[in-house]
Amino acid sequence: MAVDDHAIVIGISAYPGLTSLEGPTNDIALFTRWLKKKQGGNLPSKNIRSCSSLRCLLKKFDPASWGSVQDARPHSEDIGKLFRPFLEKGLQRKKAGRRLYIYVSGHGFARSTDSYKNFQDTALYTANADMFVGLHVAITSYAEWFAMTAVFDEIVLIMDCCRTKNLIHRYIDPPLPTVNADPEKARKVRKFYAFGASWGQAAKEKLFSDRENSVYGIFTLALLEALDKAQPNRLGNVNGETIKKYIHNVIDEIAGDTKVSPPEIYLGNYSDLIWFTRKDSSSPFKPKVTVVLTEQQGNDVCIIKDGSLNTIDSLPFTNGQVTVELEPGIYKISIEGTSREQIIELLNDDIEITI
Repeated sequence: MAVDDHAIVIGISAYPGLTSLEGPTNDIALFTRWLKKKQGGNLPSKNIRSCSSLRCLLKKFDPASWGSVQDARPHSEDIGKLFRPFLEKGLQRKKAGRRLYIYVSGHGFARSTDSYKNFQDTALYTANADMFVGLHVAITSYAEWFAMTAVFDEIVLIMDCCRTKNLIHRYIDPPLPTVNADPEKARKVRKFYAFGASWGQAAKEKLFSDRENSVYGIFTLALLEALDKAQPNRLGNVNGETIKKYIHNVIDEIAGDTKVSPPEIYLGNYSDLIWFTRKDSSSPFKPKVTVVLTEQQGNDVCIIKDGSLNTIDSLPFTNGQVTVELEPGIYKISIEGTSREQIIELLNDDIEITI
């Protein structure tokens, strides 16, 4: 099992101060099922912390008993408790695990700014929000804090909620602790941030007659189909780019007559995240490295050295490029007789470098 992986799953359907939804309750059930599946996330149940309109951790809620909007749960303090153990790890500069899944379904909005820096900022309305007081939890701020502190090696953020710009409700960051993070560790955190709608647009839910006449988030169904059916590469890996392409290809078909905004999926700046491997790890295939010359001088030769700077191969270029299969690891790639060189970290996917 993926004992070092953890998940926070949040779905809010009951909003007495806004229009209630039907999809989130079903969405979180589906995603939680995938998290537990051996051929899915393969997480132990104890590693999944969940919150809904009926329950948050061990606390039960009864929407029928709410006398006013102010009584509605979960509110920000309920949701904050889901993240707290991992915040404490970050303050202690300790690892909490390999991967953190954050899945959210409900009403949401985006930061009202045209600044590219903040284009991802998306918040989930809490159950006690209304059109006048937009109480919320800034989910993306939590994800970025965990990435900044490298509490996890990988962050998977899924937000199936609207990202409309609400000029009345100001996006407010949670009171996250200030830490002296290690920039190099933060840089190497792999990310998969997926939003059910483009910035400024609405996510949609729909009644599906082929799913027991139940309502689901369209984006959630597209994601889960991708996780179930996306084909692995020759190494057996299903990576973020593969999932992204599958979702974009299938979401209109799933939406049917419902018009949906294109989802926005961000793969981070370091290295693509591998969701899972579907082929036996004993596969004879190795990742390919393709080296492309910016300019060819004639009989150029590519020198490949391992992490100990031992030469392991020497290959002539053909039409300005050379391709070689290597085991994952650190390598120095250089052009013989020149100062042109590059250090690479090869993981489990093919890469191309220009030198």
